[in-house]
Parts: sequence; C-alpha cells; structure tokens
Amino acid sequence: MATSAPSSRQRTSFSGVPAVQATRAPNALASMIAVVPMPEVPPPEQVEPNSERWFRALGQEHPRLFESPFDLRSVGPISVEALRDPSLRTTRNLVWLRVDGDLPDDPPLHAGLLAQFTGHMSLAAALRPHEGVSQDQAHFTLSMAINSINLSLYAPVRADDWLLYHHCSTFAGAGTTHAENRVYDLDGALVASFAVDAMVRPLPAGAKGPMDARTAL
Repeated sequence: MATSAPSSRQRTSFSGVPAVQATRAPNALASMIAVVPMPEVPPPEQVEPNSERWFRALGQEHPRLFESPFDLRSVGPISVEALRDPSLRTTRNLVWLRVDGDLPDDPPLHAGLLAQFTGHMSLAAALRPHEGVSQDQAHFTLSMAINSINLSLYAPVRADDWLLYHHCSTFAGAGTTHAENRVYDLDGALVASFAVDAMVRPLPAGAKGPMDARTAL
C-alpha cells in the first residue's frame, strides 16, 4: 500500500494511534494565554513579616526565619496562630516572598531560588486544617518528606522582587499529602505552577526529636 509523504501541516501515525491534523498558526499560538487570576490579597508592604509574627506569638525568635535571607509574609495565618485558633484553619497558604538584597542578572539563579520554596510551604497548607498538627512538628513528633515536585516555569522571574506563592492542599490522608500551587509576580502575572506530593507520618514509638534530618524519615 502506497502512502504519500506527510506535509508540513500534518502529523501521520503509523503505530495505531490516530493521526493528528494541525495547521500551523504561530501568531495565534503566541497569543494563546489562559491563566487562573491571582487571588485578591493585600500588597506585601501591608503584610507583617512572619518573623515578627512568630516573635509576638512565642516571645522568642524563630531561628530559621531570623537567619534566613528570605523575607516571608503570610497573607493568612502562620502555623502557630492556626494551632491556637481553629477558625483560622484552611487548606490554602498564601505567602509573599522575596530575597533580601539585590541579586545579579542570572536567570537560572532566580529560577532556582523560586524553586527553593516549592516544597515545605505546601506541607503547611496540607496540615493546617487538622487539629493538633503543624509543619513545626517536623522531625520532632512527625516524620515529613517531599516525595516529588513537578514545577513549570512560564516566564523569567526576579527572586529579589516580590512573588506570591499560592498553595492549595487537595488531599491529606494515608500518610501522604498533595498540593497544587501557583506563583505570581507583583503585577499579577502567573510565572510558575507546581504540584507537590509529600509523606507525613508519626515518628516511631519511643523516638524523640529533634532528630537528625538524615535519619528522621
């Protein structure tokens, strides 16, 4: 049986998969943008830094926040507030974040710094609705670990400019969690999205934290 050579406007399948016919339309594809709009949130300048909220809630500095080069500002409750007030428990976690100081014009560096915070804040969103547990118990009473992160970048970013991380937990149970998340820049443009699967389990009976991060799993 003779077959004609496929043209530049079609793809032909010879493996039992239906052929896909497609007309090239580069201009139309370039303008095809459909995104989930950024949630309505106050600007970062109107949100108190997490480090100050921790100090007020606990009467002491949170070492990871005070020593971090990142400025985190949660639009909603931080974990200690949600533990104390059940009305604040939600499956969403919205956080403004940026690196303090100026960074060089190095796109891979900025993309890497965006990726740095794609893991643990989604765990906070997964645990927050549930009474008596929070991310702060990691390696103390709960064994937590990221199983996988799938990250898509849609545009160049600046990690030293404000980025809004929107975390939404869709499942928590059977020792696992799943969250679907987005990142927006200060202008409201969607610059990235990512999905996170993680493990959350009680530490073995008799184990006492804090445990070495290499053996706490």
